[in-house]
Amino acid sequence: MIFSIPSLAGSLIFIIPGFIAKRNLNFLFIRIVFLTGLFYCAEQFLIILSAETNGSVITALFILFGDAIISPLFAVFLKINTREIKYGIFFISMIIMLLATSLVISYGNSIKIPGETGILLLLGVAGSVPLLFLTLNKSIEKYGTTEALAGTFFWPGLVTIVLSLTVGSLTIQSDSLIPALSLILTGITSMGLAYILFFKSAKISSFSIASVMQSFIPVFTLLTVHFTEGIAISLFSISMIIIASFGASISVLSIRDH
Repeated sequence: MIFSIPSLAGSLIFIIPGFIAKRNLNFLFIRIVFLTGLFYCAEQFLIILSAETNGSVITALFILFGDAIISPLFAVFLKINTREIKYGIFFISMIIMLLATSLVISYGNSIKIPGETGILLLLGVAGSVPLLFLTLNKSIEKYGTTEALAGTFFWPGLVTIVLSLTVGSLTIQSDSLIPALSLILTGITSMGLAYILFFKSAKISSFSIASVMQSFIPVFTLLTVHFTEGIAISLFSISMIIIASFGASISVLSIRDH
């Protein structure tokens, strides 16, 4: 339910305007959308499991690693976009990010990876981000943001909620309304408005600047966890995460789209 409810709620942000514009729902049945939906499902489940196992801060850091380092390398290698990378700056940024992340894991005290399962989940998170990014980028270029994102969120959400209701049992408890509403709000903001605002900001301030702001997600995650969950975070961890985010920012700025 943590996956399916936000996915379905987020998909409505794109399905409703898409239906109003086209007067049909044919865009939900675009072939590549089923592939992006599969990668989105894998990515989100890995993120959820990693956040539960390793914590949200280190998980956010590995999402950033997949987004700012691995995704551009895959894009250039596979020639999905014609991009020019200033490799000297890019590899410096990668070294900064790797060192900072390694130090957080090794000496962060308050942030630890609990065993091999935690490591595999983090590697899965970092590897699944490029798969989603590359296929979703191709889908958006061909069909548009609304059409690509609507089905990407809708089908995984629908399939998982049907499966969960089939293999399990749904019980409505008196205290379940607030958690359900919070999941709906999560979908509307994270899967809906966040994507819309990102692409709009990219048009106004350039893709690089918008992506640089994304690089500070681990920092905001760290602060949010500290104030909402009362988890004590060491000054060393804070410093290393800020340095890793700075390295990711350099990485993004070293890439130029043609």
